[in-house]
Amino acid sequence: MEIPEVKQVKLVVYKFKGSAITLWDQMETNKRLARKPTIKTWHRLQKLMREQLLPSDFEHFLFKQYQSCAQCGHIVKEFTMNVPSECMSESQ
Repeated sequence: MEIPEVKQVKLVVYKFKGSAITLWDQMETNKRLARKPTIKTWHRLQKLMREQLLPSDFEHFLFKQYQSCAQCGHIVKEFTMNVPSECMSESQ
């Protein structure tokens, strides 16, 4: 089911909680007072929320978490590279 982009923004905003809804209300009020158009596209909303709510090193933090994850004593990269061969040898 494809949701039109204008309705995507309304649906996501409906689900906002805590600091996200506070930030949204503040941005909408400021835009209305400045007589600027409101946010109408999903990509614009996503960009603004990332800039305002996530720390600047968020992607670096996620990458470090990914690298340090362990599965059976292996880092994720090693684990995912070996899964197909391990599955094949166990089934035989």
